[in-house]
Amino acid sequence: MEEIKSKIAVVQERVRRLSIFTGLSFESYLKDLTTRDAVERNIEVAIQACIDIARIIIKLEGLREPEDNKGVFVVLAENDIISEDSLKFLVLSHFKWVMREEIHSNSPLIKGE
Repeated sequence: MEEIKSKIAVVQERVRRLSIFTGLSFESYLKDLTTRDAVERNIEVAIQACIDIARIIIKLEGLREPEDNKGVFVVLAENDIISEDSLKFLVLSHFKWVMREEIHSNSPLIKGE
């Protein structure tokens, strides 16, 4: 349980850090590489902490082993630990993969609509 509390604290801290950027325009975000790096890194760390929490719960509950990071949330939904509606946010669990794909490009990971 302490490990889960620690991971929750990580998510809370990263969300707090992201909150300082809420007044920033999207154009400003795109133009400032330092801001983009900070925003994207904090999102990545928060997502990884959520994935870690899910894996801890799966292990503690003796649930089936997921195939990948997306699967951890599917397993939790299958066992009514999270709602199926939560699965619409699965795109976030792929953020780290996207980051690795674009790590050497100058393209922002967060894009406008």
